[in-house]
Amino acid sequence: REGFQVDHVLELQVVTGDGQRVTCSDERNSDLFNAALAGMGQCGIIVNVVLALVPAPTHVLFFILNYVDLPTAATDLAFLVNDGRFNHLEGRSAARPGGGFTYQLETGAFYDAPNAPSQSQLLPGLRFTSQTAREMTYVEYCRPQNACNVNVCTPLPHPWLYLCLPASRFVEYAAKVVATPAEAAFASPRFSAWRRNSIKRPLVRMPNEDLVFKFQLSRQPPASADISSLITMNRTLYERARDMGGTRLTTTAIPFSPADWIQHYGPVWESFRDAKKRFDPNY
Repeated sequence: REGFQVDHVLELQVVTGDGQRVTCSDERNSDLFNAALAGMGQCGIIVNVVLALVPAPTHVLFFILNYVDLPTAATDLAFLVNDGRFNHLEGRSAARPGGGFTYQLETGAFYDAPNAPSQSQLLPGLRFTSQTAREMTYVEYCRPQNACNVNVCTPLPHPWLYLCLPASRFVEYAAKVVATPAEAAFASPRFSAWRRNSIKRPLVRMPNEDLVFKFQLSRQPPASADISSLITMNRTLYERARDMGGTRLTTTAIPFSPADWIQHYGPVWESFRDAKKRFDPNY
């Protein structure tokens, strides 16, 4: 409900493609500001950011809610996005022995001690099969132990896939991927949901529904894996999502042609193209 990181930026310093270091904001050089925010690095390099901040809570009541199937987990996630009782929401999956996946929702309620919310206030109406709860400080929440996995923190290939899908098509899309081992190779899919009206910057491209789901394959292949085949698979999965009204996100390994970029930016393509010609004239 808070939008993306780019929705909380107050000011940038950007080195443009012609070597100029420019300060920009909504009031100053706003054309560059909106070209750089969610612009996927196409119009310059961001070298300094001023962000809007809020006071941090002291503690988090953190739940892991377990589900046996994706449709129930996704329905509860959509319910919680609209309900607003939690500050943290994310969906995860884990490989089930013998094949398939189980699903979890991670949920967190922020509070200032000693005013902890009760589980009876936070869990009604949900259809999980089991749950665990933990109280933690906000620092513990932000810096979980063992957060650095071997593939992220060592120089191995990251053929990741991050997509947005309209909520009405998410379960159909994700269920097909998780049921096909070759498509979900080297990853346990993750998912989350956003209110589309909370995302404001013009270059952020979202599916055309009030609620959108992120689908994420943070593939962790071994060094011996055929990375090119995984990138080809990403392209296949992107095209399937695109044909359902989905879009790509930044952290994604997908080959993109000029025609893909035109389709991706859609109604803002001309303004994006003009910004690129102006700020990166040697592209």
